[in-house]
Amino acid sequence: LRTALCLALFLRIEAELSVEKNAYQNVVVSFSSKLPPEDGISLVDSMQKIFNEASSVLHTAVGLRIGSVTFHLPRTWNSSHWSNVGSVSSYNAKTEPEIQVTSLTDSAFGKQPIAHQYGGCGVSALGISIPSEFLLAEEESFPKGKTLAREWLKYRYGVFDENGFLDDPMYPTHYTIPGSDEIHITDCTSPKIGYSIMDSENDSCVLTSETANNCSIHPHEEDVKNVKSSLMFYHEKLPQLDHVCGKEERTHNAGSPNKQNLICSYKSIWEVIETSEDFKSVQADDEVADEEIKFSFVQESELRLAVAWQDTKSLLTQGRTILKVVQKLMFDIPDGSRVALYSFKDTLNEHVPFREITETTRTSWATNSNFGSTVDGQPLLAVHQAVNDMQANDEADKPGIIVLFTNSNPVEDVDLVEKLKNSKLCLYVIGLPGISEEAWSAFLDASSCSSLLQVSETSISDVVETYKNLYSAVESILPVRDDSKIHTVSTSMLPHEEKMSIPTDLTAKKFTVWIFHTVEFECFVNQTAIALTAGVQSSFLVSYSFEPQNDTVECRLKDIPEGSYLVHVQVTTEGGESFNNKVWFQDTTPSDSEEQMPYIIYAKIFYGEYPVRDADVRAEIVSPSGDKSILTLGDDGRGDPDVTQYDGIYSKYFTKLDSQGTYQVTITATGKANASKNGQDPCCGSVIVSDSFELTELKWTEQTSFTVSKNKSKDGYKPSRVTDLRVESLNLPDSLTLKWTAPGGEMDEGKANSYVIKSFTNLEDILWNFDNTTNTTLEIDTKLAPKQFGQPETFEVKLDDFSDNQTYFLALQSKRDNGPSSDTSNIVSIILPVDKIDEKVTPEPPAKQSGLKPETIGLIVGLILLAIVIVIVVYLVVYFTVLKPKRREDGKERTSSQRSHTRPTGLNSIPADIILKHHSEVVNAKSLHKDPPIFDEENVEMKQNEPSETSVESDNNNRNYAVPSRTFQEDPKKSPKRMTQV
Repeated sequence: LRTALCLALFLRIEAELSVEKNAYQNVVVSFSSKLPPEDGISLVDSMQKIFNEASSVLHTAVGLRIGSVTFHLPRTWNSSHWSNVGSVSSYNAKTEPEIQVTSLTDSAFGKQPIAHQYGGCGVSALGISIPSEFLLAEEESFPKGKTLAREWLKYRYGVFDENGFLDDPMYPTHYTIPGSDEIHITDCTSPKIGYSIMDSENDSCVLTSETANNCSIHPHEEDVKNVKSSLMFYHEKLPQLDHVCGKEERTHNAGSPNKQNLICSYKSIWEVIETSEDFKSVQADDEVADEEIKFSFVQESELRLAVAWQDTKSLLTQGRTILKVVQKLMFDIPDGSRVALYSFKDTLNEHVPFREITETTRTSWATNSNFGSTVDGQPLLAVHQAVNDMQANDEADKPGIIVLFTNSNPVEDVDLVEKLKNSKLCLYVIGLPGISEEAWSAFLDASSCSSLLQVSETSISDVVETYKNLYSAVESILPVRDDSKIHTVSTSMLPHEEKMSIPTDLTAKKFTVWIFHTVEFECFVNQTAIALTAGVQSSFLVSYSFEPQNDTVECRLKDIPEGSYLVHVQVTTEGGESFNNKVWFQDTTPSDSEEQMPYIIYAKIFYGEYPVRDADVRAEIVSPSGDKSILTLGDDGRGDPDVTQYDGIYSKYFTKLDSQGTYQVTITATGKANASKNGQDPCCGSVIVSDSFELTELKWTEQTSFTVSKNKSKDGYKPSRVTDLRVESLNLPDSLTLKWTAPGGEMDEGKANSYVIKSFTNLEDILWNFDNTTNTTLEIDTKLAPKQFGQPETFEVKLDDFSDNQTYFLALQSKRDNGPSSDTSNIVSIILPVDKIDEKVTPEPPAKQSGLKPETIGLIVGLILLAIVIVIVVYLVVYFTVLKPKRREDGKERTSSQRSHTRPTGLNSIPADIILKHHSEVVNAKSLHKDPPIFDEENVEMKQNEPSETSVESDNNNRNYAVPSRTFQEDPKKSPKRMTQV
């Protein structure tokens, strides 16, 4: 069980990412500790080169450069390769960087940089991952700096790809509009360009994920000379794209079924980006010097830590548990660390002076804290002492961490604020009830990095809850272990006669049981004792460890007086071979709103660096009034709220915000899940396309909370938006069939009450005027009763009121009685031909269409006709100059018997009308007593082989008036077509 603190009220890290002087400042890059130290120089050099390229691209695209970058070097790397390498604390080193260089060679997200996007339009991503092999590989056809620039815009501004993805059900690479067999490419270019789908031999081909190695989309060379946008449209044959659509009259393609259009409701890239605070104070280029990127380097130093707790009666209930947390922390601190321990009332008590930790320090320090004093605590006494201790002996430039357990607030102290400003110390305040953020803000702002964590009353309701929450808080300051990870299995009060169960875990290297009392311990598997290894044996804390077993282990205290004792069980796993999970929330309430909007609950579930799929993830939420709700979080990739399926991020709206106060949340993830690897490039459409591998049984729980300070609207929340509306079939001339997934009644909960489906002949109207009736609007009568959220919906639209020779755009909204309507769905379109002939058009993958250009078709037809003419001419020349004279000479030598002899093949090849005509001539000659005529077979053959003007004319007529069939089942090789953009 992992427990998170109830509320982080204040968190600040020195040099946060910002925009100053038209440049991104303080970009942080970290490197996986698994990367070989010998690759360090090459990786850093490659990153610097890519940053320089990306800076130029970003300046062209959005007007901002990259100003400064800090590289966090792993502890295992030799820092002497770089000059002026600074030091950072373990707390700083664990801060999420903007960019993480990974060691994976089989990532589920492919082999290129990827921004881990989890939220909707305008929501910043979690970060950018760059595989080390991408940095070490030779330069690719598509510039690496441009690849990073694309992912940076996704990370920073929450925009999305404008290209399609192979075989993607929502964002295809190419598509056709029902009613037309013309192929369109999913893109956003300005000006518009044409494409062909061809293989390496320039023949038309069927493009799917299976044929992609030898079949691709080719932009027409004559079209691409002047095209410069959009940067967010990725095409390996268009590396020159460096502007964004929607900016400086570069037209946005709102008709393209791409991820940007769907998730951002058809807004252009620039429309989303320009709303960022980054552009509120942008200066003209001529007012800002064009400076080179400033690169700096830091490396995590040994842990330097001072811990202090308030020893007054106001913390009597939690005081003993605070001491247990500190006692356990002393055994978690790695060798080589330097530590000080203080307590304070209105005076300071030093329990351990600032020095390197030893076994004696861990086990023998004593405290006389009894939490009985009625005086007010003076926390700044401990902060002053810690600052003086850590900056003594010329160590002012070294980082350190000060941890305070207190419910008291400081008085003004200008001198201390100045000392903190001139130090590299982090101030970490764990605030018990009574703490004030405002009172601490000056000291937090002055620190190199800082955090104020507020612990609610419910989180310290008993010893177990207090220990779990406070230990979780201090655990975050410990250095990351390179070779293993330690997780909490359980924390409980164990009575002296009862057994505790420890479930098996196939990822475990060992289990460790910590008991806050001097006691012996024993464990069994199926009533058979297992070997235990004694660890810590201090006067206040003991530990025992055992190797993983094939079945549940049962343990109990041995020879101990009556009572219950605090027991903390941990499991140690191999690095990268354990579940790596995280929970967070997104409050969707706009800053200027007086009403509370829904929360989105997110759970990131990874196995090492591999996203976990198919997990059963649930959230139990207890409201301030005690009402309980249970939600199932999804990973469906439908766009709202989940943007990508199988990315390991599960999400769900929470709408039952019926009262102000703190909502307690327990997240559980269980089941026989799988993890994804070896992903397809480029990533990521609506789904991660990858291989998968089976995992051990997933069992994970995390407790956390969020606080609501506004009231929910009396009208409730709108239904969720439909994002997968599609035309299932077009049944000309009568109807078309629409399909979609039913939305919820309040966001993604329950069901709506009705649907409104409208058709427009103008795309702009359906985008921005759905609620208004115009002369381009056709409202479709529907009495369809909505189903429960997530169920499939089907509706037949009659075409009686639709006109021929017209393009129609269709979308829908869902409604809840006496409540607001949903946002408009995604848009689909159809084209009705001039005559709606009887036929059924079922959309098929457009890859079956040919990709030849019209001029190519004309050239091929012309060459074929020319070849036919040449063959005929050559044959005639040969026949009249050689064959015919020879046959006449041969004919003179034939006898009458020979003339009467006919070859079966020749006779069978002579038309019946010629034979009948000759027979008639013979009969007439005999009746006139004349010699009958001799049948001349050669002359007949010559006439048969002479070209017929009638047949050529017919051929020409057929060629000139042939039209392609109106169907999606057409063979692409029989009817090649040029593809154009909508």
